[in-house]
Amino acid sequence: MEKVSTEKKDKSIGSSSFWSFLRSWPAVPVRRTLQFASIFLVLAVAAWSFKFLHHRLIAPQADYQVVTVENGQRTHLNLSDGTHIVLDAGSRLEYPLRFSHSREVFLRGEAYFEVTPNQERPFCVHAHHATIRVLGTRFNVRAWKENPAVAVTVSEGRVALSSSDESAQKTVIIPKGYFSSLTEEGVPTTPVPVDVESNLRWRYNEIRFKDASVEEVMAQLQRWYDYQFDVDDLSVLKQRMTVHIQMTNIDDVLELMSILTDTKITKDGKTIKVRAKKWRE
Repeated sequence: MEKVSTEKKDKSIGSSSFWSFLRSWPAVPVRRTLQFASIFLVLAVAAWSFKFLHHRLIAPQADYQVVTVENGQRTHLNLSDGTHIVLDAGSRLEYPLRFSHSREVFLRGEAYFEVTPNQERPFCVHAHHATIRVLGTRFNVRAWKENPAVAVTVSEGRVALSSSDESAQKTVIIPKGYFSSLTEEGVPTTPVPVDVESNLRWRYNEIRFKDASVEEVMAQLQRWYDYQFDVDDLSVLKQRMTVHIQMTNIDDVLELMSILTDTKITKDGKTIKVRAKKWRE
């Protein structure tokens, strides 16, 4: 970046020469001066208006409600349009107290939506880099930070899944009984048929993972049981597993995880220690 000098260019100009210098400048008509002042005023007002509107756009709106579900909990919400939402532990939802010309909510985590039909106002869910648009249907959205893909399962009706990036062109329509996800690159996968009830069992304290990372599974257990995991060998987190977990006694779940990951797992207060067996040899 070019350095701007603050030094005076001519130190020889005294007070008398300064006034002579001013007198040498041509007189500026009053009318021209007023024109300059008017232009300056318009620019100043425009700059202030832009700053004010920009602040209004990025600042949280006063009529928005934010719900954060604590670990070990689950929350049911009814929105102003009659839409019903079930939020899983550790999830966060931002929504307007009353919808106006659009129906938009912002999700981080997992939620099941039962959207009230409205042909004139589609319902939009923004989750990470994905946008899900519907008119009236029932569907599930899974958007956790440990998995960059946003997964959508439709149990009734149809939804449109696309990237939040407006430059992305591809959108897929997911019909009833189908599943699709938006990859980290912002590309929706081709919808495939799934066992919908199996994908929605988290609402009844069951969850099935298929070829999921251990990190993803442990993150879910942390949200459900409100424990913190302490893993000494990070390579364990990269292991893949397919497992069906029921939210029962935490000790039974940890025993299963110990067998599947070939680790020693113990509890210490609210911390679960996961130790690779090689350190015990």
